[in-house]
Amino acid sequence: MRWEEIEQARVRAHQKHGDNSIESEPSVSLRWLPILVEEVGEVANALTYDGPAGSLRGELVDVIAVASAWVDAIDLANTRLMCGAKENSPADGPLDCCLYDGHARIRGTWGHITAEGTLFDTPGF
Repeated sequence: MRWEEIEQARVRAHQKHGDNSIESEPSVSLRWLPILVEEVGEVANALTYDGPAGSLRGELVDVIAVASAWVDAIDLANTRLMCGAKENSPADGPLDCCLYDGHARIRGTWGHITAEGTLFDTPGF
């Protein structure tokens, strides 16, 4: 498995769910856990005797995609706090520059940040 596959799953989910996408949710949102548990439930369903054949791997990728999105939301919140943003400030507020994860320099607008510290270039994030 490659991280590109996880990012692709996240992009597909974001496009599918549009305004209901969790990609823009703050890390403290009450939506994260139910969505993650729902994805784990799909893994359980794939393991049942009458579950959809051949779907286990895809369902596990979806679990990792949701979990990684949540971790990114936590990291983004922590980065914003380190840069002096208020805890409840808008997630898409302007950012001149900031250190992310101690080494990556970001310029532009807050958005979804990948593990490499770059803005995820997908409309709507």
